[in-house]
Amino acid sequence: MTASLGGDQTEVFYSFWVRIPDGGFFPGRDVTGPKMFSSDSSWKFTWLMDGSDAYNSDGFDMCFPTHTGRGSFQVAGNDYNFLSLGNDWWSWNSWMRVSVWVRGGSSLPTSSSSTGFFQTVSQEKGLDTKEFGVEKIFQGGGISSKFSVINIPGWIRTGITDSRIKPVHDDIYIATGKGAVARVEVADAATYAQAKTISILPVTSWSDGKIVAKVPQAGVGSASTWYVYVTDAEGRMNSQGIPLNSKVTLPSPPTNVRVE
Repeated sequence: MTASLGGDQTEVFYSFWVRIPDGGFFPGRDVTGPKMFSSDSSWKFTWLMDGSDAYNSDGFDMCFPTHTGRGSFQVAGNDYNFLSLGNDWWSWNSWMRVSVWVRGGSSLPTSSSSTGFFQTVSQEKGLDTKEFGVEKIFQGGGISSKFSVINIPGWIRTGITDSRIKPVHDDIYIATGKGAVARVEVADAATYAQAKTISILPVTSWSDGKIVAKVPQAGVGSASTWYVYVTDAEGRMNSQGIPLNSKVTLPSPPTNVRVE
């Protein structure tokens, strides 16, 4: 899927669920069985760009994340390698939610405060957040002041196992513009850091005194108690969850959907 971001955007937040289904192969030329990483660069989960042809180095591009070989993942593009992610967050056995927040270069803070993050959460591995501080990621390289296009999935290398390469993306959420990171979520833990399932709620109205949001039609997992977390336009969130008054059960994700 290639999606226009509706013009040049200086701030983007997006989230999606991803999994290799049971029996499916990881992308790559030399994969011979399930639950096996390829040795080559093989899969860009999402590809954020400044310009529709940025993947040919005609503009800025950044992938969240990209698999560079042998289970190594990075936030990287054709212009710069930004951040090594390792694979401690990767799960062969459960859905993973990936969330990304990034601000363009013209709006970077001058201190070491966060200007974005790469975040994952899953039932198997829990929550992992890597923040982008200026000193961590932007020294010695630049970042575009704007973004205009996103590809989900970004790119998949084809090979001898094409028919069994079945990565699935689901429940894609994209927000752009100033304050794009602001959102309402429900999680299965009283503290965000301990959550293993987190779902974004579609907001129908937002004011200083009241936020109205709906439980999504598709989610992942269920819990006896759900907690609400609200993030403001600068990425600040309540650290303690607000318990819902009644039990909420989110439906399981579809099992027969593929993004072509």
